[in-house]
Amino acid sequence: MRLPARVTPVDAGGVPCHWIEAPASTRDRVVVFIHGGGYQIGSHRSHHNLMARLSAWSGRAVLSIGYRLAPQARCPAALEDVDAAHAWLAGQGWSARQTALCGDSAGGALAVLLLARLRARGAALPAACAVMSPWIDLQARGESYTANAASDPIANRATVLRMARAYLGRDGDPEAPAVSAQHADLRGLPPLLVQAGSAEALLDDARALAARAAASGVAVRLSVWQDMPHVFQLFAARLDAADAAIAELADFINHPLRAPTGAEPRHETST
Repeated sequence: MRLPARVTPVDAGGVPCHWIEAPASTRDRVVVFIHGGGYQIGSHRSHHNLMARLSAWSGRAVLSIGYRLAPQARCPAALEDVDAAHAWLAGQGWSARQTALCGDSAGGALAVLLLARLRARGAALPAACAVMSPWIDLQARGESYTANAASDPIANRATVLRMARAYLGRDGDPEAPAVSAQHADLRGLPPLLVQAGSAEALLDDARALAARAAASGVAVRLSVWQDMPHVFQLFAARLDAADAAIAELADFINHPLRAPTGAEPRHETST
């Protein structure tokens, strides 16, 4: 079922964005949503069902950031746009404690990179961050790319590497901490939820992010959904697991301190 949600375009510091608001949601608290698509595709339209549910079930307005896409705009254009839109939101009066970040795939990496950038310059951080199937290794070195090659119809190593080249350009460094969330400094980040599917090619990216976050002292929860592919949450209304995972996102965003702390991430396998 497609949930109703009002879509309102807004210029957020020069970045085209859209408010996605379910009928019962308010702008008192906001989810900043960064869509995925390998830095090349995606928009508020491709993620509408996901964001409408997130708005309805969290009670928050969702601000979808329309960052520039590769290959027309290469790295770091996407991160610069996300940063500018977030700064606009703060400038409009929303405090850090009123905001949460959410992103999928490349958008998940951008969310983590934005947090690292904000922390590095001493800015206040959003209260929570939730990422789905985060793409943190631009060199696609995880063993899950091979182990889950036959079970993930959405993502594969060849496609990921091609998208990385388009995003980085000829001279881009896939290992640079400002480019790759795999090498970002995660210390001091807010509570983090990492969702992934057990059947997805990027499963090891999610595991690596959760492990690095936990080792850096971040309160982190790793939630792995059985037999699900890359960003299965996009199949909201068609997969029960997708709706359940979005409900988990909404609950975490509203109650981030439930995330445990420790040297290891909490690992949950859901059905």
